[in-house]
Amino acid sequence: MTRFTARVERDLRQIADRATPSSTAWEAIQQRIAEQDTSESTTEVIMLAPNENHSNGRTRTWLMVAAAIAVLALIGGLIFATTGEDDQVPVDEPEPTVPEVEIEPEADPSVPQVEAAPTFPTGVSPDRIVFDGTSLWVTNLTDNTVSKINPDDGTRIDYDAPERPQDVAFDGTSIWIAGLSVSKMNPDDGTRIDYEAVGPYGLAFDGTSIWFTTDDGVSKMNPDDGTRVDYEAGDSGDLQSDVVFDGTSIWVINAEDDTVSKFNPDDGTRVDYPTGNQPYGLTFDGTSIWVTNRVGGTVSQINPDDGTRVDYPTGVGPRGVAFDGTNIWVVNGIDDTISKIIPE
Repeated sequence: MTRFTARVERDLRQIADRATPSSTAWEAIQQRIAEQDTSESTTEVIMLAPNENHSNGRTRTWLMVAAAIAVLALIGGLIFATTGEDDQVPVDEPEPTVPEVEIEPEADPSVPQVEAAPTFPTGVSPDRIVFDGTSLWVTNLTDNTVSKINPDDGTRIDYDAPERPQDVAFDGTSIWIAGLSVSKMNPDDGTRIDYEAVGPYGLAFDGTSIWFTTDDGVSKMNPDDGTRVDYEAGDSGDLQSDVVFDGTSIWVINAEDDTVSKFNPDDGTRVDYPTGNQPYGLTFDGTSIWVTNRVGGTVSQINPDDGTRVDYPTGVGPRGVAFDGTNIWVVNGIDDTISKIIPE
């Protein structure tokens, strides 16, 4: 028998002894009940009668069993109360969903930053932009369209474009689009003529000819009949895209090198200037070269003489860029907007 069991049995015996009155005590209780005034309210007293055969221990045994049950119930309740919380089965709660947010790299503190301006909606996945003197033209990659947008209020008309339209240019009369072909479009009604070309990317007009980048270099096209001459652009990186003419030189984006190349179209000699991260679009405002930087959300204003630059914030994923005679316009490919930049 364990120490705990012995103590429990001892306590139960004491309870039984107290619960069973002796014969003398029982007679005294009955006498006091008989002497009560029955005219007053009666109180019923129920007691265990004395056991005449007290020595046989039956009544005491029964009481011990009852008391044991009560004590065990009390102990069980205390154990449950102290351990119930620990015995709770944990319920797996779903982890909170954290929205993905695209984090743009911090701006270069050494480069002046300027506050951005209002935006207008475009088609889906806008890419490049040009100004024809009256309207803005934006290519929409996913829609296979080109949008003609009023720069004052943002109203627009969408025209069908060649598949996968990327760059867009204006030659003074027609809109040119580089997709899976090079297309010449009437800006009044959207009708177009398609010219075959392999991998056209960026487009530019030099006052006489249409220039576009390809996998192999740069091509010069006659806008009247589509005939062209191909030139090697030099090492302009694996991701040649945009091209612009500044009146003297051809400028080509080098996306992998994070540079822009200025080269002589006659002999291919060139000078490289640094840009932001992943340069993409190009334009010339008569004084400066403007380059969009897809990673970082900026457009860079570059001095064509020495390559010094100022960065302006744009929307998310800037791509094409154009000049309207006063302001710089940037296409934001991820949030489907265009930004108006006021040069300083």
